[in-house]
Amino acid sequence: MLTKPISPTVTGAGVGRYPSPYYFGYSGKGTHAYWRRLQKFCEELEQLRERRASENQAMAAKQQELQAARDTLEQDRMDAISAGKPFPDETGIEQLERALYMAEQRAAAVLRASQLAESHLREFVESGAPQEVLDEVRDRGQAHEQRYLDLLDEAQRERAKLGEIYGLHRYTRGEVASDAFMAPPAPSEFQFRQWHEVPLDWGEDAQSPESDALPFSPTRAMPSDEILGMIATGQA
Repeated sequence: MLTKPISPTVTGAGVGRYPSPYYFGYSGKGTHAYWRRLQKFCEELEQLRERRASENQAMAAKQQELQAARDTLEQDRMDAISAGKPFPDETGIEQLERALYMAEQRAAAVLRASQLAESHLREFVESGAPQEVLDEVRDRGQAHEQRYLDLLDEAQRERAKLGEIYGLHRYTRGEVASDAFMAPPAPSEFQFRQWHEVPLDWGEDAQSPESDALPFSPTRAMPSDEILGMIATGQA
């Protein structure tokens, strides 16, 4: 049973990907039967995926063991020919070949079971979700959207305040003419880029004797108004 919802996606036997209700908080008592059913399918897929990985690993180990035994047998045959002795016993090789065959059959059986479980999951999803489930997801999504837009507005207001104080900072450091104070700084001061499109330099090393003209700090540049607008409208 899944206990750690670390990913929103559950993978199937092939390239199929499906949402994990656990990850999105749709699990346990009180959730709609649709989510509980979907979670059951996802748990089965995850269990079969782990089983498939285990069987494939066991099969690979048998393949390596058999190849090593075959290499050894071939050398023993050559030694027997050179010494004029009978060929070595090959019973061990036959046993390993049989073990590999059985390992391959087990891996194939788990793969078929995974494919069958995935087909059942697809049929369930393609049958459609109940309207109340659709409404719940929509309402939750719209709440996230509103929260996101509120945070975006807050970030833009904060950036405006930052631009003003950064302009004052540059002025008090003497980086602009005494009669040319601008808040925020003018693009002409940054090779015609906006102030927030370059890393901000707060002059922490202003006392350093090695440099009179300080380089920009490695602070990450903030997104432009165009990018913020694209994000807000879902175009980014």
